[in-house]
Amino acid sequence: MKVKLSHFEKVAGLFVLAALVGSVVVSVGLAVKKGWFSAKIHYVLITPSAEGLRAGTAVQISGLRAGQVTDVELISANEVHIHFFVFSNFENQLREDSEIRVIRPFVIGEKVIDITVGDISLPKIKEGSVLQVEAGFDIMDLVSGRRLAPFLGTMERLTENLVVVAESFADPERTQALIKMFDTMEPLFRNLNEMSVEVIHATKSVNQQKRLERVFDNMILLTQEMNKVLPAFNEEMPDMGPQLAQILRNLNVLTEEFQKLTPVLTTIAPTIPRASQRAVEALDETVVTLKALQRTFLLRSSVREVLKEEEERDSQIEEGSSLREPASED
Repeated sequence: MKVKLSHFEKVAGLFVLAALVGSVVVSVGLAVKKGWFSAKIHYVLITPSAEGLRAGTAVQISGLRAGQVTDVELISANEVHIHFFVFSNFENQLREDSEIRVIRPFVIGEKVIDITVGDISLPKIKEGSVLQVEAGFDIMDLVSGRRLAPFLGTMERLTENLVVVAESFADPERTQALIKMFDTMEPLFRNLNEMSVEVIHATKSVNQQKRLERVFDNMILLTQEMNKVLPAFNEEMPDMGPQLAQILRNLNVLTEEFQKLTPVLTTIAPTIPRASQRAVEALDETVVTLKALQRTFLLRSSVREVLKEEEERDSQIEEGSSLREPASED
């Protein structure tokens, strides 16, 4: 049975067919524009927080939509893995110096992953690479409850501390004590300033003509020489330490004895010059007496014999010393 269509039905059918074809064409165009049929390069982004990110979040390069997030994976409390892709026609823009940030394009709105264009001379980022996100936050993050609540809590504690300080300084005695403290600090700073000036002058005088440098050079030379001499000195005199200790002990004993004798010497000190003078006079008298006795006939011959024996002994001593001198030279 043949169905006959009226002219109106034919026109309506053409419009429906045209609408269907148009819908298919528009859908294909939108799919092509959104890159549904383009090759995709996948990467992984590590971030401490996925706040504002979800599957479907846009990825942009220089403001152009270049891909989107496919999955958000929580690894630990401070580590989240963001899986995303970019279209193959943007692959060459991702280089090793490209920076990745999570930003909000406007003051309000959803966040996006923004990637900067890298240097074309650097190697490309390989597919599947694990990337690090650059730290940053915007004004919405600043005023969000997560960041604002701890800040307000800190401000509240700070205000409480300021109230305590204000109440403390409300006491007139404490205020006067604080003023006195500042009054005493002024002379202190003045003295510190004068001391610093004097130290600068002293340092300049010491550094003049490289005096300090020469002193340190001489100390270095002296230390080096002492390091050479001390081992040999220790080998030659291994008992030097105990001997020095014994000498110091003897000096200590001698000092104590002198301390005991000092009062006695102080007492007899006025009589020492007179006693010395009397002793010299007695010796002179003795010499005169002996010379007078030598002139008597009883002692004259004996005195001559004694003088002769003294001369012979002196000559023998001189001959013995002259013989020993060559032997010692050999």
